[in-house]
Amino acid sequence: MRDAILPAGGTISGEFAKEAGTQVKALVKIGGITLLERAVRALQRSEQIEKIVVIGDESVREEANRLGVSEVLSPGETAPDNIFRGLDWLQKHSKNPQVLVVTTDLPSITGEMITRFLELCPPSAEVALPIMTQTEYEARFLNAPGEYVPLSGDFYTIGSVALLDADVLRRNRVHLEKVFEARKSQLGLARLLGVGFVIKFLLKKLTVQDIEARCRKLLRCEGAAVPHSPSELALDIDTLEDYRYALSLEANT
Repeated sequence: MRDAILPAGGTISGEFAKEAGTQVKALVKIGGITLLERAVRALQRSEQIEKIVVIGDESVREEANRLGVSEVLSPGETAPDNIFRGLDWLQKHSKNPQVLVVTTDLPSITGEMITRFLELCPPSAEVALPIMTQTEYEARFLNAPGEYVPLSGDFYTIGSVALLDADVLRRNRVHLEKVFEARKSQLGLARLLGVGFVIKFLLKKLTVQDIEARCRKLLRCEGAAVPHSPSELALDIDTLEDYRYALSLEANT
């Protein structure tokens, strides 16, 4: 069994917030259901998840409590702070060694997708991230907005969930904070892995295996990129364009 942490403190503004009717991303509704509810229900329907901790302000608390989560915690200053708040609570209330961090902006997430990803994760992996090729992703979500990382032989996108060993996460807090700071830049993320990686990245010779090997050394743990993961784990809502695309999917189902 694993536990789950759901950071739900993200906000939106401008035309996006006006059209969505809220400034809290987790409370954006698709088909009359909030993104927070979609994430929580997916986790509750997966037999591999035990406790669910949501991190968000008072506007999130009522919705989270209605959904029957294990705990709702007030947010910290940054996304890494929020994850560690959830981790600290779980350390006192659970003996499960692994935690699944799930963002609360996935409109197509289901319990089946959560279970499938966890079953695909290698048993030895202490850090595991879902990946899929551009071809796989676009076969599932035609004309979806998306960003892809050029690696040797293909273009990839990464899902918005992560399976993490709690002890590995604690001892690598500094690295997690650096990744968060560089998250908007592919080159910035490559720099965290070293000069050789920057060169390979720019020449489009960097491979998934290169990244796995470097992360194992840097984080002192067994890490894995999990190929052929469900594309639903990568369809997130960051922009108004993403929101409108998710609405169009719902209208066509």
